[in-house]
Amino acid sequence: MGTFGLVASKIDDGYEDFEHAVPEQAVTLTPQQPLASVIVKLGPRAGILIPSVKDMVTGKPVPDFWVSWKFDIPNGSSTGTSGFSRWTTRTSIPADRDLSLEVSAHGYKKWVWADGSNPSQPLYLRLRSAEQRVITIELQPEAKKPRAIR
Repeated sequence: MGTFGLVASKIDDGYEDFEHAVPEQAVTLTPQQPLASVIVKLGPRAGILIPSVKDMVTGKPVPDFWVSWKFDIPNGSSTGTSGFSRWTTRTSIPADRDLSLEVSAHGYKKWVWADGSNPSQPLYLRLRSAEQRVITIELQPEAKKPRAIR
């Protein structure tokens, strides 16, 4: 018994929860009313991000990397991270929201979705519901640290 918040997702069809980005439907159950019927409406379908990540120096694919995104919500922000490998080629991200986007991989400097003419100025990425976007990213290798001589 009590009040419960309901959130719906249907991941197979592109309807994801994304940290409760879609408002919850509340239902209260009591001993006098132990059952309730609710209609849950799914939010917009997710956007699909298809990153192609390469080494900036060699041009070779970087097979293992992470994509992180963040967007503002009332009273805070919501974040997500997806890991990629040879077998993972796409990820769902919230649609119709301004997202900041970062890509990272072991041995490389972090890449941020930014203004090409002013790389210190981050940009926002916005995908429409069910939109698929391919982005090409070149990661810069981190400088190798000299080995200590003993």
